[in-house]
Amino acid sequence: MTAKGYSLFAFLGKCLTCNNSSSNIDSFKRELIKAANDAQSSSLDEFIVDGNFMTYISKKINESYMDVQLASIKGLSKDDFYPHGSNWRQAVYGLDCEGWGELRKEIIDYFKSDEQGREFPTKGSEKEMRVYFVGNVAYCGIGNHRLVAAKAWLTYEDGDNALLRNINCSNNEVLPEFKEIFEQSLNEGAKLYYGHTGQWGVHDRRNIRNILRVDSKGSRSKFYEITGGYPVEIKSIGNRLLCRVVKYKHVGEDIIKQMLHQGNC
Repeated sequence: MTAKGYSLFAFLGKCLTCNNSSSNIDSFKRELIKAANDAQSSSLDEFIVDGNFMTYISKKINESYMDVQLASIKGLSKDDFYPHGSNWRQAVYGLDCEGWGELRKEIIDYFKSDEQGREFPTKGSEKEMRVYFVGNVAYCGIGNHRLVAAKAWLTYEDGDNALLRNINCSNNEVLPEFKEIFEQSLNEGAKLYYGHTGQWGVHDRRNIRNILRVDSKGSRSKFYEITGGYPVEIKSIGNRLLCRVVKYKHVGEDIIKQMLHQGNC
């Protein structure tokens, strides 16, 4: 996001935190927004990765409880509460936080304590948080809203070394079919994008939902259906044209390397 766009977010945050009489925003949310804005952190400035994409391209190896560095969590599996292209600071503005102020002490204690088997204190949060690792990069599967709040609060206090303690984690690895595509894209300098649509298309008698787009230098874009967990190239001219109007999210080279355990990531 441009500096101008970020300034707008910061301005809105100041309005929300200062104008108590004209806003019904929860008091604790005002604290979370201030923490997000004031935190000295590079990880909060990173764009949020789409966790659904990582779900489709990986398989589970094992699971365990472990401490998780918040800076290693790059993605969320829900994106309905923040604009596309947001970073972690900006996502805090989209949190509902209704009634959180009344549970402020319990919520902060939850952020800082052993979370094994614990539900979030707010009404309707009936499952413990769950984090999925694909290679060295993680995303939140269950507890997306509380994860955004915890990342802002704890990173403000402890910087990019902030931890969640004893979290339910699944360790996944990239499926071989996707690994081949990713490694080739890295070698050739191609760019990868992930898109989702629920509005059109039939491919091999299935509705197309999730699409991997590969833009290689000097050649036309390739599109793969990944709804079923394996990449199936979309070759129909009609569906290829439809693929071009889908909104895509860029999957950065550094994220690909982390998923593949490459480099110093």
